Amino acid sequence: MVIASAFSNPAELALYVQAYQIYLKNISDALQAIDPKYKLIYPPLELLADTNLITTFIKESAMSNQCWQSHCRMATLNQGGVVDSFGQVYGVENLFVADDSIVPIGMDGTPMASAYLIAANIARLLLR
Repeated sequence: MVIASAFSNPAELALYVQAYQIYLKNISDALQAIDPKYKLIYPPLELLADTNLITTFIKESAMSNQCWQSHCRMATLNQGGVVDSFGQVYGVENLFVADDSIVPIGMDGTPMASAYLIAANIARLLLR
């Protein structure tokens, strides 16, 4: 299932494109330096050099099984935050969010450890 709405903001799509063009290229180069037989298979390395092609590739292949973060961002309300530093949703009494949706900036990799840490800290705050 393609998630077209994730790319309705051009700045978000531009970040994806940059991540592919810089991050994947650097990983591929580093692995090839270790093993000259290594070759990036997916997406093809040639795709990374062409912004239009990689943009199309991203739009067509981004799936909803990714670990989404920051959609209920912890920040001040005037900065677009959804929850305060205790995980409480602005404007709603006794509603707390305690998962990776509140991280201010998404992180690289699987967010399982940070999700546990967030949940444990908010639970500790609630139990006070």
